[in-house]
Amino acid sequence: MDRAPQPLLARLGDEQTLVAATKLVLAVFAIVALRAAWMSDDSYVTMRTVDNFVQGHGLTWNPGERVQAYTHPLWMFVLAAVYALTDDAFVAPLVVSVALSVAAVWVLARKVAPTPAHGLAMALACLMSRSFVDYSTSGLENPLTHLLLALFAWEFMRLRQFREQGEDPRAPASRRALCRLVLWGSLVGTNRLDLLALVGPGVLAAAWPLRWGPALRAGFIGATPLIAWEGFSLIYYGSFVPNTALAKLGHGVEGEQITRQGLVYLFNQLSFDPLSVAVITALIVLTVARARRRPSEAFAAAGVALYLVYVYRVGGDFMAGRFFTAPMFLALCLLPGLHLAGHEAVSEGSEARKNSGAAQRELAVAMTAIVGVGFMADTPTASLGTLDASMTKNGVVDERQYWGFDNHLIGLRAKEPGPYHSLIRAGRRARRSPDKISTRVAVGMFGYAAGPEVFVIDPLALGDAFLAHLPANRGETWRPGHAKRHVPLGYLETIETGDNRILDPGLAQLYDELQVIHTGPLFTAERWRLIWKANTGGFDALIDERFAGRPYHEEVPLRMLQREVDDGVAWNAPGTVQVSPSAGIRVALDAVHRERVLQITADHNDQYLLRFFDGEEELGFVKIPKRGSAPGMSKRKVQVPAAAWRRGYDALVFERDEGDRRLSLGAIEFLVSKANPEARSTTGSKGSSSAKAKPSEAIPLVSDHAG
Repeated sequence: MDRAPQPLLARLGDEQTLVAATKLVLAVFAIVALRAAWMSDDSYVTMRTVDNFVQGHGLTWNPGERVQAYTHPLWMFVLAAVYALTDDAFVAPLVVSVALSVAAVWVLARKVAPTPAHGLAMALACLMSRSFVDYSTSGLENPLTHLLLALFAWEFMRLRQFREQGEDPRAPASRRALCRLVLWGSLVGTNRLDLLALVGPGVLAAAWPLRWGPALRAGFIGATPLIAWEGFSLIYYGSFVPNTALAKLGHGVEGEQITRQGLVYLFNQLSFDPLSVAVITALIVLTVARARRRPSEAFAAAGVALYLVYVYRVGGDFMAGRFFTAPMFLALCLLPGLHLAGHEAVSEGSEARKNSGAAQRELAVAMTAIVGVGFMADTPTASLGTLDASMTKNGVVDERQYWGFDNHLIGLRAKEPGPYHSLIRAGRRARRSPDKISTRVAVGMFGYAAGPEVFVIDPLALGDAFLAHLPANRGETWRPGHAKRHVPLGYLETIETGDNRILDPGLAQLYDELQVIHTGPLFTAERWRLIWKANTGGFDALIDERFAGRPYHEEVPLRMLQREVDDGVAWNAPGTVQVSPSAGIRVALDAVHRERVLQITADHNDQYLLRFFDGEEELGFVKIPKRGSAPGMSKRKVQVPAAAWRRGYDALVFERDEGDRRLSLGAIEFLVSKANPEARSTTGSKGSSSAKAKPSEAIPLVSDHAG
């Protein structure tokens, strides 16, 4: 007698074998995740906020300024609880991350999967996905996101099953199930706001059969965590979205460049983790084929497509694979339902059909494909790689390998807490230094190690509300998450002194108004007026985007060039004064000067004409030649034309003579000539000092005539 046909993938052997195999895959996954466990520099941006919070400085990046420098509030609170209990910012977050990741895969395989065979295949896909394994740790929010998505999908499947069994969508039990679904979805959004695009369509699909009134009530109750956080965020930070979103997305980079980079990020995934691409592609294909049979899953699957469109539109990310883990995981949750929709339903008790050899063969084919495609990755999960990846031209980086052995759990040392990157050591030096203001680009590990006593200025503006409002530098290479801003002249002095010394009047007003929002009392009418202004585009009029993107001043006061700038500092480092290649720049001195020798700090590979003025009358000029091949700023001594020091000069004009078009000045010092030690400024310029001057020969006078 012929056996009745069996439903697809119902069994491979017996159920105990499948469950045991799934447990084995989970154990291997935990080992692989621990072996690859690492902390990213971005995770320490959050850890600095956590450290400030635990020490009583509030949820701040720099104590005293309420700025949200993290994108994942729920994950931040998890880290804060772990840090408060352990005082550990390396091992403890990694152990918690691995535990959450294992829990996520367990819920996926044992609760979301409709059959043990599906569970085994889904767990194996998580193990073989390079992106999923890498971001099962990293110190970022991905592990918590995966667990919340698994719980969201579990509730979604239960709700669908209730309704398929004839449960009235308007019944109290169905409304409570919808409330729980919205709760998990809102927690996903509280963990990272842009993930609402991923879960939103699933929530709408579940709420569709209800009347608007009951659906809205259930939705409001379930969304309480997200509503509460957004209310707190508006009150405390003055915004619904984190400052990091403004820093990374409000950069003013042209849309074509952003979308082109978005495509680069999507295509990079083909080599970095082809399995994730295969899983998402399978979901899209099955959604198109089975939408009529499983409309709820098909509608929820639209969230995966919507989220990927969002990733493309924002230019992707610089971390290879990071933004693919959540859509891939949700795709794994939805695939089994769409897959089974293509086969005729059979009773669960039909043992003959469950033992069909076809199911075993299809499971074997699926597992073989998962393993095979997984090993097509540049660095499969079975390998740690070289742990020395470099920055790539396309702006997308293998972050786990980039941060190297010192940021991995396997690099843990017995008597020293990790991580051991040079940025941690630099931060500890800054903590011990008397200079408590530091400007850095890679600020995560540095900022955490420096501690709350050091005010960290980040030109990428992750924790700086003022710089985040400015456009990115024009003419510089942009990559996702790294929109570098010019630090306006006077901003460093403003932070040092507490007095607003920003040179541009519009930016000075912007700074003052942002200070009211981020440092003033929470509940004043003026603060809430400015919060409204900030969130409705009212600050745009204060910012000349072309100027802020490349700030060429016609004239600056001498005080802007009296900071000490060391040789080798980058030509466009914060505190340097950029010079227009076509118009030059005029420096208004603080007095009439008669010093014969100046020490000029300028970029090393440009030759300048330096003109001396008394009022509007030119007294003479000299050429400042290039200085060597060493990159960055360099000091040069120049002799003042005799006509200028005899009469006295109150302004200097720097113009490009030859070289590239990246011109900048760092400092001007007025030196006392040995031949004429009494020569000083008329009013005793505070720039007149020879104490800091390094011995070197003065540059010979090229021209010494007026006009």
